[in-house]
Amino acid sequence: MQVLDGTLGVGQRLVSAVTKKEYTVTGVELMRPLGSTPLPSLGPGMVGCAVLGMKAIQEACVGDTLCDPAAVQPPLPGFERPQPQVFAGLFPADQDGFEELQHAMDRFQLKDGSVQATQPEP
Repeated sequence: MQVLDGTLGVGQRLVSAVTKKEYTVTGVELMRPLGSTPLPSLGPGMVGCAVLGMKAIQEACVGDTLCDPAAVQPPLPGFERPQPQVFAGLFPADQDGFEELQHAMDRFQLKDGSVQATQPEP
């Protein structure tokens, strides 16, 4: 996360320009080559990490613009949602492995924002 204007601090409310969902910042860290440092806030030009308490992986969109709910902004120019380019059907070897496969796919989506996983219709 990069702060373009103003400050970003713990307890601040933010809204996503893409999903329109609101979040409360519960933690802020400054990113450095040898590790991160917890801070009370980030200022303009600083690059860091903000803990927003998102409940689902799909809420995190790479390149999303987060802003103050009182002054909602559109996504920054050039933003596009990642589009899938490879399609695959994955099924567990037996019925008992479905939840484990679902958990593995959720973790994979955290690492690659272009991955989309849908469950088959029953």
